[in-house]
Amino acid sequence: MKVFKNEEGEVRSGWKILILFLVEYILLFIMANIIGGLVVISGSMRENIYIILMFSQEIVLILTPILSWKVLFKNDLSLIGLKALNKKEIKNLILGLVMGIIAITLAFILILLSKSGVLVNSLLEPRFSLSLVLYLILFILVGFAEELLSRGYIIGAMEASNNNKWFAIMVSAVIFSLMHYGNNGFSLIPFLNIFLVGILFGVMYVKTKSIWLSTGFHITWNFFQGCIYGMPVSGITTPKLYEMTFVGNSILNGGTFGPEGGLIVTMVIILMLVSLVFLIKNKKIH
Repeated sequence: MKVFKNEEGEVRSGWKILILFLVEYILLFIMANIIGGLVVISGSMRENIYIILMFSQEIVLILTPILSWKVLFKNDLSLIGLKALNKKEIKNLILGLVMGIIAITLAFILILLSKSGVLVNSLLEPRFSLSLVLYLILFILVGFAEELLSRGYIIGAMEASNNNKWFAIMVSAVIFSLMHYGNNGFSLIPFLNIFLVGILFGVMYVKTKSIWLSTGFHITWNFFQGCIYGMPVSGITTPKLYEMTFVGNSILNGGTFGPEGGLIVTMVIILMLVSLVFLIKNKKIH
């Protein structure tokens, strides 16, 4: 019994995390088979089926941590950073959104200046489409789902079991990196960069005790990276307002994985970590 529960009678954090991933795997497996049946019926993976798959996946990834934490383990959702959007949390969310835009815009500019990427269409010729709106909604769900899972649930569960916060941040960052293992172009540099992003988001979570700052950053980082600046997002291509083609050495631009697989983003993430420490020390984030 002590293997499953601690001295206070709480389910140990390792079991909470393992049970969550097992439930999610089963649900996503069932869902993938249902979608697979639709593909067989239609004869191909049409864009509308792909969109349904992506939206369904994110809804599963959002609901399972909430239901597991609240219903199965009977804990308060605030312990996994899911706090009401009051004045403080709205401020954190907006700050995160702005930080995400600044960070990915800096990476975009550095890629252009390094001549490891070129714009296909002029800045005066944006390619507007309804798909951009759908992907904005999708990236909002992705940012919320991944922060709720990787920061809120994992770090929250480990902190609730009295694990060291830095150990919890490291574990969540490793899991966050490994969640991208099957993506196109995944290798050592993408792993390290996503690990660093996981550290950045983990510090945001631990300092604010909320997922909203990191969620804001996550949303705009992904959306602007793929849908505005036209670069792959962790190996995934999206509809785009502008399109960038990578040229030259992929060690800078990340190649098929996108900028998250290159050293330019490594520098940007380190800069954002330094900036975060500065903001925390000056009590701009709390």
